[in-house]
Amino acid sequence: MDPVGESSDYPRVYRTSKVDWVFILLRSAFYCGVAVSIAWGIYDGGMRESVWLTMLLTLLGLWAMSTGIHRLIFASRFRMTLHLDRIEVRGISEERTIARSEISEWRIDTQSPSSIVLVPEEDGADEFKIARLCAPDEALREWLEGLLNPDLEREEQEKREVDKVFEDTEFGATRDQRTASFASARKRARALNWITLGVCAWTLFDPEHLPFTFSALMALPWFAVVLAGASNGLIKIGAML
Repeated sequence: MDPVGESSDYPRVYRTSKVDWVFILLRSAFYCGVAVSIAWGIYDGGMRESVWLTMLLTLLGLWAMSTGIHRLIFASRFRMTLHLDRIEVRGISEERTIARSEISEWRIDTQSPSSIVLVPEEDGADEFKIARLCAPDEALREWLEGLLNPDLEREEQEKREVDKVFEDTEFGATRDQRTASFASARKRARALNWITLGVCAWTLFDPEHLPFTFSALMALPWFAVVLAGASNGLIKIGAML
């Protein structure tokens, strides 16, 4: 691998950005709020009809509280140090290092929590994941630029698929009609996203109806599958609209 930049530009230290801190605080507050709501519902007497339901909700509350606290601790401890020939990452209790010469490719993992994934050249070696908590700058982009990135090829493929939509007569006889079909699919997908956020807020602020809101949260992914299937390929799970 060729060196990137000048040695005087390194090391560069990255920490959790202010924007990411806002989202982390909101998510942690949500998880902790769910835990408090469950605890209130149990000990206030509204959810004691079933021992198994009480145990299940207690475990769910403990998981929600621990998840919220873990996110806060991880964000406060996170530090990424970029060197000319390697990258170091500190988490809650561990520090990891990988040399640039040992990386075969990299990609962005958009599944929560979103992360940069560095794939080692050595067969069978574990992937090196870096939480996307820092704001990338030009130095980080240049450091990654010389490495193979299958995501770029996938993005190009998605762009070609979008272009095909505007040429496919199945979605409309004219380009204007196809554009309208695409816009309608985008509206439906975004509407489902807003409904999901609304149900999450309902769960947080209305603990008395937790069994109903929990059932709604469990059903929403299946609505997304049905919506994607009915769109004839215009809506894809995990795609950005």
